[in-house]
Amino acid sequence: MSGWSSAGGEIALDSKEGALAIKGDQCRLISPLFDIKTSPWHLLEIEMRTNRSGNARMFFSDTTDEPYGGFREKWHRHIEMIGDGRYHKYSLLLCWHDLEKVIHIRLDPPGTDNAVKSIRVVDIQPAKTPDTTWSFISGLGGWAAVALADDPMASDEGALIKGNSDALILSGPIDRPTDDIPRLTLRAASKTSHRALFHWVRADRPGLHSFPVELIGDGKMHSYNIDLSASSDWDGTVAAIGLSPAEGHNPSEITLQSVSLGKVAIGPAEIKISRLELADPVTRAGDRAGLKLEVTNIGGSAAANVNAQVTIVGGGDPVILPVKSAKTIRAAESVQFVWETDFAVPGQLTAVSKVSATNAEPTSRQESLRIYPRLDKSAIRDIKYVPEPKPANTVDYLVGCYYFPGWRDYGAWSVLNDYPERRPILGYAHNGNPEVVDWQIKWALEHGIQFFIYDWYWIKGSRGLEEGLHDGFLRSRYQNKMKFCLLWANHNDPGSHSEDDMLKVTQFWIDNYFKRDNYLKIDGKNVMVIFSPHNITADMGSDATRAAFEKMNKLCEDAHVGGIYFIACGKGDAGWARQLENEGYDAISGYNYPSAGDRGQKSAPYSWMVDAYKVIWNDISDAATIPYIPLCEAGWDSRPWYGLTARVRTGKSPQLWQKMLDNARRYCDEPSRTLPDGRK
Repeated sequence: MSGWSSAGGEIALDSKEGALAIKGDQCRLISPLFDIKTSPWHLLEIEMRTNRSGNARMFFSDTTDEPYGGFREKWHRHIEMIGDGRYHKYSLLLCWHDLEKVIHIRLDPPGTDNAVKSIRVVDIQPAKTPDTTWSFISGLGGWAAVALADDPMASDEGALIKGNSDALILSGPIDRPTDDIPRLTLRAASKTSHRALFHWVRADRPGLHSFPVELIGDGKMHSYNIDLSASSDWDGTVAAIGLSPAEGHNPSEITLQSVSLGKVAIGPAEIKISRLELADPVTRAGDRAGLKLEVTNIGGSAAANVNAQVTIVGGGDPVILPVKSAKTIRAAESVQFVWETDFAVPGQLTAVSKVSATNAEPTSRQESLRIYPRLDKSAIRDIKYVPEPKPANTVDYLVGCYYFPGWRDYGAWSVLNDYPERRPILGYAHNGNPEVVDWQIKWALEHGIQFFIYDWYWIKGSRGLEEGLHDGFLRSRYQNKMKFCLLWANHNDPGSHSEDDMLKVTQFWIDNYFKRDNYLKIDGKNVMVIFSPHNITADMGSDATRAAFEKMNKLCEDAHVGGIYFIACGKGDAGWARQLENEGYDAISGYNYPSAGDRGQKSAPYSWMVDAYKVIWNDISDAATIPYIPLCEAGWDSRPWYGLTARVRTGKSPQLWQKMLDNARRYCDEPSRTLPDGRK
């Protein structure tokens, strides 16, 4: 077997398949020693099969020193694998040049039954180019091609490139400071609306950095001008750039005409309607409300004499709003037009918009507008304070929800200004206000939620975001009708966990929370959810973590408040689950799994997440001997914080949310599933 060995699982040579097989609950395949001088253009090629879809991890190292035989968490790459038991070829640009050389690798496949036919590292470096503008009219122009579905086809329009996110074209060495080339201008055509990925490799940092490009799916050639300086990773010196024709696992094709980097955008003006929406998403019949249209110039030259018009249809005679104009919209800038209009009756309307400019192609867009019925306020006119909650009967099911206590001032709310659909229907409220929390308690209890899990922050004695719990919940009138517990949000800097600190935080919990009658207990123990078990283990090691947990429990028992019921957040394989149990955790759950079922796409349907959560619950439960508590997630959209690089789950609906909750209920009803204290 040519020096290959296992650090987990049994390996054997399968002469029939011509492959090295490795089987077991936790498979780890280690290469023999070699000596490779690293390069940003090194490509890893693997042909293998596995019986479980998921991320394989490929570790690399320049040492064999302990611990872990030289392998370190910071030196690894993910490879998304297909778990259908058939052989597939995978390609990965390694970008491992933070190390001068690599002497061995370790492959951790996602499945329990795997076989590897080949692993090789190839240098694909193209020739260096002095330019920062590339034309693809006659082909790839010397760029390297990786894992494309077909050979690129040249035409008068450009090079036709097909593939998914694994497919890549890569430039030769550029070696330019990012400050000199902050603007990307990409000319491309696509028959489908989807995301391509622009990539770059930094000379001073490992890894392949990416930025999404939202393509217009009309088959026409468009300019895409992007301010790369908006990415914190666009820094230092750029070694090379690249492009993938799609973001996820599903292949797409684009016709690429040119790529240019420079100080400013280039190319003709091109206008796009980037927003068409009600200024207040919950507009009611009888309201006079704003209708907002945003026009963005995605081209490289200023757009002149821009005219915008909107017609509202669906509520009787069409309403034609007056034309609004802008003399100029500069490249990469946006202008908003707002019309004030009356909406007399509730219902579904359609806004149809058209925008033109003297030096750009006209464009159009239409969006649905929902007008809600007018509120009848007579039923609440005489209410002086929050009415007493009338809890729903959830029978045997114990249901709780996480509570992030960070909504307290304009600094927190202001990020939502460009996303009015995220604005609460009742407006912004301070979660340190007891009356606000009493309403939340009432609504939660009456809809089957019996406890809040407060996100709680402690870093070596320093605490934060306590107003929601201390000033809000613990001063609310109805707090004793609602249970609560904590999620220790320990995403702290390395080195912040120690046995001494763990005992100090336990004493704080005893003094401030565990003595309260409404603190949630399971098996007579105080529930404590740990956001990052890994961070504790990384700082202290598994044995020291277990010893600390035992002392924390003893401290609680001596104070006569009961022990601690430790719940670990995360997901992993059987070895990971055994480690958590050995460290002293009583159960496993999660905080969120935002990438679940995304098929490699940052923007992916919520329906995929609903189906993928069932798989996660079952996989963890099957791997673990301690209980798994199913986590449900109503969606994910981090655009207000991360913009185009954000992860978004699209197509959310009450029906899909109900499906996820029904799936969780059925999971809890399965006799084979172990649950805490016999509760569901």
